[in-house]
Amino acid sequence: FEMESIARNAIWLAKKKYIQNIAWTDPDIQFEDLTKIKVKGWETVQASTPVAARKILNEALIIFFKDDDWSIDTVVKFLKEKKNQFKLEDIQDVCFNLRMNNYEKYVLDDVNQLELAKGAGPNIKGAGFHNYLLNNSTHKNKYQLLTSGERLKLYYTSDMRNEVFSFSSGEYPYEFAPQIDHEIQFEKAVIDPLNRVLASMGMQTLNRNLLYAKSLF
Repeated sequence: FEMESIARNAIWLAKKKYIQNIAWTDPDIQFEDLTKIKVKGWETVQASTPVAARKILNEALIIFFKDDDWSIDTVVKFLKEKKNQFKLEDIQDVCFNLRMNNYEKYVLDDVNQLELAKGAGPNIKGAGFHNYLLNNSTHKNKYQLLTSGERLKLYYTSDMRNEVFSFSSGEYPYEFAPQIDHEIQFEKAVIDPLNRVLASMGMQTLNRNLLYAKSLF
């Protein structure tokens, strides 16, 4: 009989997707409570997750594992505080990190208008919007057009022309970049991942405004 590890408590999201509060691991290495959180198949271990969101999600895990009598109200209070902080973070730290390929296949026009082929993903849409705005600006001597193979920063916008915008890491084009929609960005980066955890535990999930339906019984 062999054991790879022992966890004090754990959350199973799906097959091969889990979060464990490790107590012991082979060969006889012991950990104090909440000092070794093992995650598989969830956003905190995915390279695409924004830096600021990863920090909030890790702190939320401590709430889940620290006390057996926490409530959904505890989570809401925590997220409201973190949401305000999230809005003050550097734009680089709240963006998703996505590699962009097949630009030429899905972006039909980024000069006269932004025209996309059916099936274009968020990374393609964001890159196409960047190139369209750059092509129609006076800043082509300062910024490069985005091309396939690049790993880009992506955020959701409040611009009616396109829902997402991408840019090269370290080169945020403040001169023509559209306004970020912090509400949607926080929802996609923090609330949605936490909702998958809450649902797996049979808890109420939260909407963008951090509201949930309270049971009358």
